[in-house]
Amino acid sequence: MAEPWLYPILAASPVMLVFLLMAVFRWRAVTVMPLSWLMAAAIALVFWKMPLNLVGAATGKGILIALDISLIIFGAIFLLKLLEISGAITAIDLALKGISPDRRIQAVIIAFLFGALIEGASGFGTPAAIAAPLLVSIGFPALAAVIIALVANSTPVTFGAVGTPILIGIKSAVDVDIAGVAVYSALIHAIIGTFIPLALACILTKLFGKNKSFKEGMEIWPFALWCGICFTIPYFLTAYFLGPEFPSLIGAMAALGIVTYTTKKGFLAPKKNWDFPPAKSWPDEWKTSHQALHQKKKIHLSKAALPYVFAVLALLLTRLNQLPLGEWLRSISLNVPYIFGVKIDYSLIPLYSPFAIFIAAGIFSLFVFNLKNREVWLSAAGSFRKIEKPFLALVFAVGLVQILIMSKANEAGLPGMPIALAQGISGFAGSLYPLIAPFIGLFGSFIAGSNTVSNLLFGAFQHETALALGLPPLIILALQAVGGAVGNMIAIHNIIAASATVGLHGEEGRIIRINLIPAFIYALLAGIIGLILVFVF
Repeated sequence: MAEPWLYPILAASPVMLVFLLMAVFRWRAVTVMPLSWLMAAAIALVFWKMPLNLVGAATGKGILIALDISLIIFGAIFLLKLLEISGAITAIDLALKGISPDRRIQAVIIAFLFGALIEGASGFGTPAAIAAPLLVSIGFPALAAVIIALVANSTPVTFGAVGTPILIGIKSAVDVDIAGVAVYSALIHAIIGTFIPLALACILTKLFGKNKSFKEGMEIWPFALWCGICFTIPYFLTAYFLGPEFPSLIGAMAALGIVTYTTKKGFLAPKKNWDFPPAKSWPDEWKTSHQALHQKKKIHLSKAALPYVFAVLALLLTRLNQLPLGEWLRSISLNVPYIFGVKIDYSLIPLYSPFAIFIAAGIFSLFVFNLKNREVWLSAAGSFRKIEKPFLALVFAVGLVQILIMSKANEAGLPGMPIALAQGISGFAGSLYPLIAPFIGLFGSFIAGSNTVSNLLFGAFQHETALALGLPPLIILALQAVGGAVGNMIAIHNIIAASATVGLHGEEGRIIRINLIPAFIYALLAGIIGLILVFVF
């Protein structure tokens, strides 16, 4: 039996190995993830005394989830290729330039506002899978597209998939006033999220500009703050008056309409447009294996955008619990109740998956744009080739996560690895615990790639810790939900998935290293706001 202080360190070791090898030594995910999985399995067997068949079952479940994620990646790439072949992407590109040719503004509209709309309807990594390849297709470096899409996909996430992280993640973990958690979460997000558009602009100009300057990003601060306010005010009001289902959706729809209109009118738009250096001067790490096809077919924007409109509406209509469509789609499933004699109750639900929505939108586009069969098959074959290596990395990444989650079933009498780590971190915090709470949520999303799963993992722990320390549970749970959303910026399998959609390989560690900075700042600010709220209330 090891010393008690050693267990949090052991629990953190597989994740720290991922960070060390990918972010510091810049190893590729396809190499790092098998090693990290092996370490997690060894620690689970030796120290947590998990039965071998349980480790095998966790890994098997990881394979099934990785397959699910890979299908979503395939669907997103397939839809994009069809839109490129049809000329729809060219029309969308021209329309965006009509709103503003400034790349900073385009990034805010696509990654932050359109991404928030997708997040509000679907969640689960879908926004980055759509926004990142769309940005690449209109001329963004692949590395910039992935970084921007992931950083933007933070503020909306707590209320993504029509409120699933709160309604399922928090509500399933603890019996509390969900409306109160939603309001505090929205308040914290609204204060920080208002500045996310400005952060996106600064990241672009500092890392991908000719002059490598934050100043060029700061130049659009009036527009950026206007965009943030247009999103966060309706976002917060929706959470306050209607609850957790629709803040991201309503905030995004309101902001898209207002910001698009005012930008076309020149309101707060910068006088000098900003663009990337010429593509021929881009370093190799910016580039993608994907070659965007810009057809010169003349397609009106209203027609070009139809597949995206179809996808957003389909995602929304199938996620609304008030409608029967989602329940009907979920009734058609492939159930895997046991692996190696261990009950896992995992279901592949093909028609409910965003994969099915993307394929349906692709089929819809065949008729809209009258595409040829050969073009469709070439698109499908190209999309399949892009998911081969990411699938291998995802298998071990998700397998590692499942070992951590299922480690609560052990013969050593220990809490699960994530809880052991959280207990080790929180043990010295005391009254400053609100500063720590968002980072626990962030850690959950970093390993699991989901705010919902992070809330399920740590919701009860955060609630019990708040009660033990005499802190307001609703505020602590809100900090958990906010931290879980922020963790999407650096979530391992989200990075792998987003990189795959744009054809970017081997840069996962660089993305983690870059995105860790805004993620840390966001979580720290959330903790400070949490401390103030605890003091006030």
